[in-house]
Amino acid sequence: MAQCQLAPALITQIATRATEEINRQAWAYRGARPAPALRDRAVILVDDGVMTGMTLRAAIAAVRIQEPAQLIVAVPVAAQETVAALAPLVEAFIVAVIPAAVGAIDLWYTAFPALSDDEVRRLVQQVAELRTAQRHIPDRCRLDALAAQPEHAPQR
Repeated sequence: MAQCQLAPALITQIATRATEEINRQAWAYRGARPAPALRDRAVILVDDGVMTGMTLRAAIAAVRIQEPAQLIVAVPVAAQETVAALAPLVEAFIVAVIPAAVGAIDLWYTAFPALSDDEVRRLVQQVAELRTAQRHIPDRCRLDALAAQPEHAPQR
């Protein structure tokens, strides 16, 4: 922060706005449903691409606090130096393309539309419905149950 020469009051203002937006999105997308319990579970963080890794680093830290059994990152494109910095923080870092120069993430997509809150709510609801349906699948067939078994654990 000192390198950016930002006043402490400005940093506080930015952090407050970011926290308010996170809380707004959590309520908009989950409503009154609690956040999923991550302790002792395999967690896969997915992003549309990683340049600096600041957002992903924050997500990794937030998930680590909840003590998952495994933390895996999966992204389609990432900067090589960012992969090198973040890979040691997770059990597996999966990336499809590590180009010499990443540039803007949206350049790696044919279409890169922003999703509306309604679209996100619809997708979250679909996942909730799939989870409900998955409760009827025997544990030996469930991805989260397989990931917890040592013979299926991802290798670094």
